[in-house]
Amino acid sequence: MINGDQILQFDPILKRINSSLAAGGACLLLLMAALLVVDVTFRALLEPIQIIPELSVFAMMITIYLGLADCERRGEHICIELFHLGRNRDRPHVFILLRQFLTIIGVVVLLYAMLVNGLGSYFSGEGTEGMVTIKIWPIKLIMIVGAVVFLCETLLKPFRP
Repeated sequence: MINGDQILQFDPILKRINSSLAAGGACLLLLMAALLVVDVTFRALLEPIQIIPELSVFAMMITIYLGLADCERRGEHICIELFHLGRNRDRPHVFILLRQFLTIIGVVVLLYAMLVNGLGSYFSGEGTEGMVTIKIWPIKLIMIVGAVVFLCETLLKPFRP
């Protein structure tokens, strides 16, 4: 039988993965800002570059999903206010576990929807329309990786002291 200590052996590895993904998301945030500056500059002075708005939107979507797990680890993620304010002083762990259970359900539903959408995107060869075509499935794959790490973090959280 697996106990909490055995599960927590993966905690340092997950922490490194979370930090790496969050750092990658921060780099993408800087890239997105640079892309927007280039876009505004070229629109004002020359001809607009067609691909820049799409790239900045993709960078923003990836940034969000890469940061979810680290945000959950630090306790900076959203919380259901009803459970937060309605804690019973005698049994606060009941509300914490209920909140964590609802979070896990939400993350599983999110991940399932993303997997279905990502696989559909891959098999259909979905891409952007316009002067330059960008395949969308690699972006969705990165988002799925972020959601998987988010699920791992959410599953591991109740075992931490």
